[in-house]
Order: sequence, then C-alpha cells, then structure tokens
Amino acid sequence: MFIRSKRLFLRPCWPEDCEELFALVSREQVARAMPVRQWPRDADETRVMMERPLDRRLPRFLVTLPTASGQELIGMASLALWDGAVELFHCIAPEYRGRGYATEAVAAVLAQARALGHSRIVSACFIDYPDGARVLEKAGFRPTGATCLRSRHAHGEPAPAVAMAIELESAGGNDDPAMRAA
Repeated sequence: MFIRSKRLFLRPCWPEDCEELFALVSREQVARAMPVRQWPRDADETRVMMERPLDRRLPRFLVTLPTASGQELIGMASLALWDGAVELFHCIAPEYRGRGYATEAVAAVLAQARALGHSRIVSACFIDYPDGARVLEKAGFRPTGATCLRSRHAHGEPAPAVAMAIELESAGGNDDPAMRAA
C-alpha cells in the first residue's frame, strides 16, 4: 500500500531500508517519543520486525520526502492493535520537525484508515513530549481525559502518556482530495 500526499510519499518498508530505518528509530530524540512494546536492538532485528506479515487493515509506512535524487527517509507512521484498539504511531526525524511533515503524514494515514473502514483511532503521547500531542491535535485527535503508562525504548521504564482519540466521519471514503491512496 502506498500513499502520496502533497509533499510526502508513504510506502512499505523493504529489506534494503532496515539499516536506515534502524538508524532513524535508534536515535534518542526519536526513541524517547515512541510508546512501544518491542523495540529493535539492531538492523537485523529491525528487518525481522518489518518482515512480519501484516494485517492489510493495519498498514505500516515509511515516510519519505521525494528529492531530485530519489527519496529520503524522514520517519514512519503505522496503525497497529494495542489493547484491542486501532492505534496510530508516528515519528519524524528531529531535523525534519517543525515543517508540518508529521501532521501531513498523520493526515495521510488517517485518510487511509478511513478508507479501510476504521471508525475510531487512538494514540498516546508522553506527557513530557508535547510536540507529539500537538501533531495529533492538528489532525483532529482529542484527549480522552485518560492517562496511561507506556514503555518507551529510550528509558526502559513506563512513563505517563495522554490518551487521545479521533472519530473518523465516514468510513470508506477519502474526504481530502490532497491524499491519494494507491
């Protein structure tokens, strides 16, 4: 599954991406913001995780920025089941933050989630990482009023996170003409 947004191209991870992807997710600034259950320790473990079969309704995307010489990996975004709910995860490399790429990637994944028939998506952001919550709010997520403890790779211990959710209006259609799913 591929998604083209205004500035980004979201695509599946291929085996040759695993070293570059591990280099991205192993950076402290990325790892401390991601709530995870399992985190890869090296490129080989990243490859094993990325090669696991996916449920077609829970896609996993690399977020790339098209350039004159190809494309540059700038992040990732995915849907996954977490405690029985469909949850959105996203991360953008620190040097690309503050340019709207995370918001654009999240909006693209939400449009795809709607087309896949999902009606509600949840996410969680660490309390000490408010930038993640701002990205989700721009995309339409709202705090649920609940907090939860989530593990994070960078510190290894659970940390408090704000639970957020979005109700997707009309499952089965993409309301944003700027997004095209292929």
